[in-house]
Amino acid sequence: MFAKAFVAATVALATLANASPLAAERRDVTVDPAKWYTLSWDGMQYLDSTNSVLQINQHNSFDDLDKGTDKGVRFRFPDGLPGHIVCEAHNDHFVGVAKGSTSYLDQFNTFQDEDRAATAEAGEKGIIIHFGDQYYGRTNLIGTPVSQADAQEWDVREISMVPL
Repeated sequence: MFAKAFVAATVALATLANASPLAAERRDVTVDPAKWYTLSWDGMQYLDSTNSVLQINQHNSFDDLDKGTDKGVRFRFPDGLPGHIVCEAHNDHFVGVAKGSTSYLDQFNTFQDEDRAATAEAGEKGIIIHFGDQYYGRTNLIGTPVSQADAQEWDVREISMVPL
């Protein structure tokens, strides 16, 4: 009986020892609902609302973006994470997936009501955006949703709001 208890205790300690580093390493991203952020990857590829459609555009300088007037690269998360996403270009609407007459028009854009709003979730290093099983990835063609396998975890960086 002592041997069984010893084995059980040893297995439990080994499990805890192996699990602890994983739990300690994971640091989910957090956001302040009152602040604005850029969503990027590779330091120069930014999510950008262009004609209301969410696209990936290259911007060579974060400082230029921060000082500039491009509202399409500024996003906030009014519910925190997980929650909705709002683009400064359309502050009274949500980032979401439009319901078009063809699959090409089923695009992520920045002009949706709550029933078509996407969800932003914290990842280990960034934010993942999806509407049901439709995700935003860096392979998106002009806002076209991708599968979860092609989803991108977007880097988050605070940015100032465009002055009024």
